[in-house]
Amino acid sequence: MNKPNWNLKNLRDEHKLTQYDVGKAVGVSDVTISKIELGKIKPRVELAFKLAKYFDVSVAVILGEKQLEEIK
Repeated sequence: MNKPNWNLKNLRDEHKLTQYDVGKAVGVSDVTISKIELGKIKPRVELAFKLAKYFDVSVAVILGEKQLEEIK
């Protein structure tokens, strides 16, 4: 299992969005967003790009390679 993706959860919380809201915006289910946040799966490249665009951050942030605090 991967480590939890706190960046995605923090971005979602900052924007006051539910997992359902984010999933709907990028074309996946809320279960998929939950699994990414819990570290059960990593997002595929296409989804990582969609999430990065949606939240206006780099793909590295979405993948957890950079901490969200590093870009603020």
